[in-house]
Amino acid sequence: MPWKETKELILELGELSVHPSKHKYLILEGEIKDKCLAKTPNLAAISVAMTEVSAEHFERSSGCNLNKFLGDVPRFQRLIGHICFTEYLSIGNDQGWNPLTYQHLKFIEFHQVSFVDEKEVYLVLRLIENSPNLLELQISGSSNPLAATKDCDLDFWARKISSDFLFHRLETVKMIGVYGGPLELSFMEYLLKRSPRLEIMRIRLRLCTPKRKFKILCDMLRFRRKSPRASVLYDPDQG
Repeated sequence: MPWKETKELILELGELSVHPSKHKYLILEGEIKDKCLAKTPNLAAISVAMTEVSAEHFERSSGCNLNKFLGDVPRFQRLIGHICFTEYLSIGNDQGWNPLTYQHLKFIEFHQVSFVDEKEVYLVLRLIENSPNLLELQISGSSNPLAATKDCDLDFWARKISSDFLFHRLETVKMIGVYGGPLELSFMEYLLKRSPRLEIMRIRLRLCTPKRKFKILCDMLRFRRKSPRASVLYDPDQG
């Protein structure tokens, strides 16, 4: 889907409400303190590139950021979030959020997702579970090496995940720059077990020794796959 079209709106602003009612493509760049998208019936694609400075203001946000940011975007099809975006959306979810369904969302790309932070992982899970027509998911992990060693809360999935949920249309998953830590592997296993139409899961590991890579690959081979066509592909390690 092209971004550079006449109905594109690029904003570099702080606290505001955005009402791009006539625009189809929206790019938000810069320091984002508290933002709300409202009255966006034609918005089809959203790209958000925050600065790390924005993180200083995150905890000041009130309410659920997911509701505020995406609660009134009924027809968007593509969502791209760069550094800090999933952290921003995850704030306030413990206060409860409206389980919106994104019927038209087909493509999600998130950068720098922290698998050390269970709130972020939960946010990603809830968003993709509420996107029944999602076709492609791309996630790059954060550069925090703790992701490779932090123990996984074995009760996390039992508490947060529906036991019978399926991604009925998901076909492609890309996991880039991950360490192969416990929660990252559990996330990939969850997608493999719940995606009956999955065709490709592409993985690129970060800073991985040959011994650890071999162990991760063995773990992946043991994961049950819901789709008989699902292939797991490994790209060269990312330094």
